[in-house]
Amino acid sequence: MDFERRLLQIKVLQMAKRKTFSDALDLIAKGGEDDCWEWLGCKNNTGYGSMTVSQVAYSAHRIAFALANPGLISMKAPTNKHLKEFVLHKCDNRLCCNPNHMFLGNYDDNNKDAKLKGRSNAPKGSKHKLAKLTQEQADKIRQIHKSGLSYIEIGKMFNVHANNVSRIVRGMSYTESGV
Repeated sequence: MDFERRLLQIKVLQMAKRKTFSDALDLIAKGGEDDCWEWLGCKNNTGYGSMTVSQVAYSAHRIAFALANPGLISMKAPTNKHLKEFVLHKCDNRLCCNPNHMFLGNYDDNNKDAKLKGRSNAPKGSKHKLAKLTQEQADKIRQIHKSGLSYIEIGKMFNVHANNVSRIVRGMSYTESGV
């Protein structure tokens, strides 16, 4: 292990005792203006940098953005999904704390960004572990609906709620096949 890396690790251990937001700056390996600045501290279970201040966990990239843009956002993650207070990465590096690589968006922006970058790969339709229908059944529901039966009637046939039938018919779920 090289000497500089060991010094950073010692610094990280010393930082564990500190409790202010500005201490986060010492846990960022800063590079050039266009480089990713890697977080050297702890990571949360989703791979993002994390720092605890006064027994509350905060996202490292959020702290870095807030310190670089005072008064623009709060340190804590937003609770209102419609406000543009989510800090998103342009570089898609979860440990990056370079404010130049970040932008603000709302909850929907965050989800769209994740989907565009291929990080929104949760199983859908019949591939979901809690699916009650197969893709073939969903295709059959679409065919039956064309015959004029109501969502409620079709739901009873397949033992699912009418809302689920509606989502299938409108192409909002179970969209794997082209029927």
